Amino acid sequence: MPGTVGKQFEFVPSTAPDLLKSVAAGLDVVAVASEVFETQDNPTTHVIVAKDSGIAGPKDLAGKLIATPTIGGVIHVSVLYWLKKNGVDPTSVRAVEVPFPNMPDQLKAKRVDAVESVEPFAGALRAKRQCIDRDPSAVGRQGCALSVLDLAGRMGARQSSTIKAWIAALEDAKSFIEKNPAEARKIMAQYTKLPEAVVQATPFPTYRFAIKPGDIQVWTAALRDVGQLDKEVDPSKLVVTP
Repeated sequence: MPGTVGKQFEFVPSTAPDLLKSVAAGLDVVAVASEVFETQDNPTTHVIVAKDSGIAGPKDLAGKLIATPTIGGVIHVSVLYWLKKNGVDPTSVRAVEVPFPNMPDQLKAKRVDAVESVEPFAGALRAKRQCIDRDPSAVGRQGCALSVLDLAGRMGARQSSTIKAWIAALEDAKSFIEKNPAEARKIMAQYTKLPEAVVQATPFPTYRFAIKPGDIQVWTAALRDVGQLDKEVDPSKLVVTP
């Protein structure tokens, strides 16, 4: 985020919670496009526990230790919100930050009770562990934006042609994946170094690049509900479209 405001980057991939927290802290950034959309039909994030953990649902996570990539990040915020909607006090859950590749060992060694994993790492874990899917509709009824792209400041937001070109590039990439799934999986394998079986079993996420203030508003409500946003932020002023 600071690099974006400082003109080091034109666009930076981020998340709605990070956008809202940055604006609340005084940074001048706006969202111009969405990336991955989490839906009930095609989830990319999962809460995973060991088969012998005795944890069968959200209420069993009360008082447990959960591994998360980032305590203040989009995945953990959505998990806390999901727990609260299911009658679990979010403050009863403890969290520790663990990189995705290290989560399997931490779970196997019983150093944590559950992990918040994302594809493609979740695919390797699901083969050996029990998966408790959190409900993405707990944040957004028709799905929720897991990541957004932020543009530097109000001056940068006036670059309508640049925004159009960026979104067009994203649409081209989406079209390539849809038309060339085998080649897309080769690219996935190249960068993740995952076994072939895991790469083939990993679902592609749902992409939706259009963004509107309502996509940010659902996260404003979720952050307030779990006590991670205490300043007034107007989502209608945080989205710029070409």
